Amino acid sequence: MSKKKIILISFTVVIAAVLAGGISYLIRSGIVSINLGRTAYKDPLTGNVISQGEFENKTAAQLYDDAVEYNKKGDYKNAAAFLNEAMKKDNNDGNVDVLRELAVSYYNIKNYDEAIAIYNKIIKISPNDAAAYNELGNVYRDKGDTGQAEDSYKKAIEVDDTYILAYNNLAMIYVEKNDMGAARSVIQDGLSKNQNNVQLESILKSLQ
Repeated sequence: MSKKKIILISFTVVIAAVLAGGISYLIRSGIVSINLGRTAYKDPLTGNVISQGEFENKTAAQLYDDAVEYNKKGDYKNAAAFLNEAMKKDNNDGNVDVLRELAVSYYNIKNYDEAIAIYNKIIKISPNDAAAYNELGNVYRDKGDTGQAEDSYKKAIEVDDTYILAYNNLAMIYVEKNDMGAARSVIQDGLSKNQNNVQLESILKSLQ
């Protein structure tokens, strides 16, 4: 039989199969194979592709460690995928370490609403987490919601008046508003509670 006839017969089989059972039949029968959108995961340290089976066999702790490496490398989308899978494995969405890494991932891919939701979850679990309030403020700031950012930085200072970053970030909100008096007042308040703090003293000098 000629190649032309073989090709024609094969094409006829495909058309007949579509008419008889649709594309799902072609996939089941193996006549057509497609990638149904599964992500090609890679090992963050070696860069080697890992199979779906290898990915699914990783423990929650291994997935978390991989995600941390992904965040360090700036591959925030893969980090988020690994962290979400870690929470499913652990059947636990209340692990603050995992949630914080996930919030960082979402923040860096500019998925601000998800990052805000995660930070609020952290704060619900740990109400005195000054870092979470400060980082939540950063998300609101970059989203363009300076009012919520200001409130978040103030809350960070309220729960921990030694958290220097929050004073700096709050002062910068006022600088952006061209309210230098308010900015200086924030840093002076910080210095009253953290005397001789070199960082705050340096910021205050820059605001003179």
